[in-house]
Amino acid sequence: MGLLEQLFGEGGLFYEPTPLELKRDVVSQSTALAKLRMDAACAVKKLAEENDRLRLYCAALARLLVKKGVVSLAEISDMIDVIDPEDGFRDGKLSGRLMPGEKPAPAPIPKVRKPVGKVPRPPKRALAKPPAGWKPKLDAKKNP
Repeated sequence: MGLLEQLFGEGGLFYEPTPLELKRDVVSQSTALAKLRMDAACAVKKLAEENDRLRLYCAALARLLVKKGVVSLAEISDMIDVIDPEDGFRDGKLSGRLMPGEKPAPAPIPKVRKPVGKVPRPPKRALAKPPAGWKPKLDAKKNP
């Protein structure tokens, strides 16, 4: 690759993208952003559905136990009051283990996404030239 190609070619110091290239970049970035938004919306919807299903199972289990006379509502309420602060907060949520002595589930491995779009380009304008007559200061100790 020649010096002119390095300076003026794509990714070079003096390279300026055409309006068509800029428009393509904007379209590809907006398409990628729309896809990410759609992925996030789908994930939230799936979590909401799973949460609703788990609430249904818990309600069915609690009602069945009360109906069969295994436990009373007061006993369930008392157990909730015992379990709730186990994770360090009395907030009506449980973020710890379900059963005492249960091993914690392994943390899921996060997915690593590739960066969207093109690699950043150097500035469009050339670096500024030093003013006329400017000379670098020479340190007498370092440069005799």
